[in-house]
Amino acid sequence: MIPWEKNSINETANVHFGRKKVNLSLLKNYVRVLLSDVNLISAEFNDTKEVFERSVYYLIETKEKIKFFGLYLPSFEQDNPNEVPNLCIRHGAWDKDKIDKRNLCLDDLKYIDIQTQFFGGDIQSQAIKNINDIYLSLKQGVIFEELHDCVQKREISLEFSFELDGFEFKTSYVPTIEKAAKIESAIEQLHKVISHSDKVEYHPIKGTHRVSIKHSAQSLLEDYAVS
Repeated sequence: MIPWEKNSINETANVHFGRKKVNLSLLKNYVRVLLSDVNLISAEFNDTKEVFERSVYYLIETKEKIKFFGLYLPSFEQDNPNEVPNLCIRHGAWDKDKIDKRNLCLDDLKYIDIQTQFFGGDIQSQAIKNINDIYLSLKQGVIFEELHDCVQKREISLEFSFELDGFEFKTSYVPTIEKAAKIESAIEQLHKVISHSDKVEYHPIKGTHRVSIKHSAQSLLEDYAVS
């Protein structure tokens, strides 16, 4: 567990950050990787370890924040699907307003705040429906339209990734100068899952909560993590 990864009872790891100086571009790259490169999440429920694999995520940068939302589905067929969660939602943000842009350092990574929650029942059915709808839409292709009647400020960027049954789709673009109706529709469907999750009870973790990050993110962590 890494310090910005919070479980359902808001527990975090105790890790100290270094004061290595960085520029804003590098710092944002660190944040993007550490938010989006978590591809596996595992947790224990009633002495059973469940592993969840990322299916879809989006990462949006605004002037104030870099925000992340991801849906994770079981990596394996579950032995007791009615007794353990069958959906993991990981979401959060990095708050740019909290950093001092005149004195940037890796310690500013502490302003990443990510929550991981596990759910079962109807919310998983809704998530699967939305994921399948997104899958069918993306398979038909995505059209990007250039926006001519807008103020071309590059303050907002969007990254979107989808993986299901061997099908992979990933893109990034600037929504203020381009439009992709299917991507925006997919994000709206993911928002419905978030809204639903706010109304239902999540599964408490009964043991260890771990995240698995890609090698690129691991190498970034090794640059600054200290014991």
